[in-house]
Amino acid sequence: PHRQCLLPLCPTFPTSVNRWAIILFSLLLGAWTHNFWDAFTHEHGWFVERSPWLQQPVLQITSTTVYMFLVLQEVSTVVGFVIVALVYWRWLRRQSPVTSSESDRWRYLFWGAIVGLTLAISFPSAMHYASAAPLHGFLFWRSVVFRVAIYAPAVVVPFGLIGTSVLYARRSR
Repeated sequence: PHRQCLLPLCPTFPTSVNRWAIILFSLLLGAWTHNFWDAFTHEHGWFVERSPWLQQPVLQITSTTVYMFLVLQEVSTVVGFVIVALVYWRWLRRQSPVTSSESDRWRYLFWGAIVGLTLAISFPSAMHYASAAPLHGFLFWRSVVFRVAIYAPAVVVPFGLIGTSVLYARRSR
């Protein structure tokens, strides 16, 4: 249902100068706002270095101190993801219902298998990384997320080729 709802939004490759200007402006605005927010949420960010409240320790676990800027970074990441996911989900539900001749269950199982395999690959290295650092739990889950993001393409490409061939084999029957 995602592809069928999203494809009409980009029917042709942009060729006009106006469309390219809008695309480039959007990219620049996104990059600028991202860097602006990074100035509040990274240790050597401009606002962090100049705002004592962002340098305040929030949590002390053994020899590791978690500062306000890091809490702000993690919370904004989670909240931002939830907002984007909810807005997309609501938008997708408002689109006209898509009728499909085959069940979409296999697609969700397919992506679930990819996520599961990627997690299985990333857990050992995440455990090794987190055990070497003092803030075990926090760094472990952060390390898992980053490793899943790094390993996912290596898992998706071969599985994507297999999934595509299975899809075409089903359709040709």
